[in-house]
Amino acid sequence: MKASELKRGMIVAAAVLVTSATQALAQGISDERLGDSEERIEEFQTRLRLTDEQLEELRPVIAENSEKIRLALEEAGLQQGGGGASSLGRRGRIRLGRQIRDIQEETDKKMREILMDEQLDEYEAIQAERREELRARIQGGGR
Repeated sequence: MKASELKRGMIVAAAVLVTSATQALAQGISDERLGDSEERIEEFQTRLRLTDEQLEELRPVIAENSEKIRLALEEAGLQQGGGGASSLGRRGRIRLGRQIRDIQEETDKKMREILMDEQLDEYEAIQAERREELRARIQGGGR
């Protein structure tokens, strides 16, 4: 897969994830249910077969991602376990979605610098699975 195709695919994946996450929030799913950073790190360590060096590089990237998303949710008035994005209104949801998309794109860029090509393929698979889980939660009522 070419780098440009990979980049385009990751941007599309991030956009879908952002849309799904915003919809999930609208359904009242708290950010806690979207997974914490330590669980994500453990999953990446196992599935991507990270070296010790990669793990040390990845840990702050994931922690920063989680913190930035938490802050974006908090700034939007969506505290953990609180109400959903439906209380934001359309513009607020769009703004939040863009913020989260930008955060995820920044994280994906950093991940591409850390991971090898075959690990990136698996990383994309993990992201696709997360999108499917969110879709299932949204369609199933979320809780």
